[in-house]
Amino acid sequence: MGKSYFKVNIIKIINGYKVKTILITLKDITEEGGGERVVVNLANAFISMGYNVVILSFYKKNQSLFYSLDSRVILIFLSSYSLVNANIFKKFYLKIIYRYFLCFKINKFIRYYKTQVVVANDGWFVPLFKIIGIKYIRIWHLKAPKKKRFNLFFFHTLVILSNKEISLFKKLHPNIKVIPNFIPEIPLEVSNLDNNNVLSVGRMD
Repeated sequence: MGKSYFKVNIIKIINGYKVKTILITLKDITEEGGGERVVVNLANAFISMGYNVVILSFYKKNQSLFYSLDSRVILIFLSSYSLVNANIFKKFYLKIIYRYFLCFKINKFIRYYKTQVVVANDGWFVPLFKIIGIKYIRIWHLKAPKKKRFNLFFFHTLVILSNKEISLFKKLHPNIKVIPNFIPEIPLEVSNLDNNNVLSVGRMD
């Protein structure tokens, strides 16, 4: 999906809000996964649409980003910790106790940057103490969970990537929107379909 399709659909979601600043949260933007790429693409797209964008990363595994982020995006690391190589006790502390401290801390940045929309790219941010007038959106990248997730009800909108399981998601949240992942630019080069090579790509973990 291209940027124009994304633009039309995201405007539908934030329609009614006088949006100037969008704040995006995720676990660690320095990692190399698909979720991190989605955040970078989102931030760059929002910037190109004229919005101010702030990214809040809970943790910081690496010193630099794997994906190219527009220099106009404000990037803030809420901590310098990393879950990698942490022992079981420290991981428990970072995932359970410290994480919710950071969730509370995010409200300070929402107010400071006069944010109108908060987009949670993963489950690390839970708006337990929502600010009135702010729209909270959660992006769900995985298959529909088998059981209801209580944390989802803290968000106004749940964005999923496909219509495939929309009937299941509607049982989990009252306001579901579908916006497939997009790529910033559609490649102009057409593959040679006469080749007999087959390539399969998937996660190895």
